[in-house]
Amino acid sequence: MTAAREWPEESSAATESSDSMEAVVALLRLADTVRAGLEESLDGLGLSWARYEVLEVLSEHSTMTYGQLGRHLVRHRTSIGVTVCAMEKSGLVVRTPNPRKPQQYVVTLTAPGSTILERAQRMLSRDAARRIEAGAILDALDVVRHHILATPTTPHLRSATLSTPREIHHD
Repeated sequence: MTAAREWPEESSAATESSDSMEAVVALLRLADTVRAGLEESLDGLGLSWARYEVLEVLSEHSTMTYGQLGRHLVRHRTSIGVTVCAMEKSGLVVRTPNPRKPQQYVVTLTAPGSTILERAQRMLSRDAARRIEAGAILDALDVVRHHILATPTTPHLRSATLSTPREIHHD
């Protein structure tokens, strides 16, 4: 008797787990590819992706504490502190003591920070798609599509069909 006959649930679970990991790995590689393309575009302005994200969030919320920035960007407060300190030295943001909790800082976007953000947004709109390899995106989406269609635990997603690699249609 084979292992698959003795433990069919474990065998199919292992295959499903393998397919799931393949989909996760494909998405992570895609994220790395996209981030690398964006970083390359931002580098011309002296920005990293982390700095760009802080500028974006501050443009929407005006003033935030390190903790608020960290929660919004899903980063540790220490990482936010290092990024913000460097941004302050560049004149992109200003840190001031929080009037309600003097042990905290609040971070505010400066006029030069707002200007560089606008330039970065224009540059990303224009350049990012050109820098990101379309083949990598389509390959990753194909792996994820295969996983979604093969996974019996997601019937609402299994009904999704991809008529072309670029379009998703729900039945």
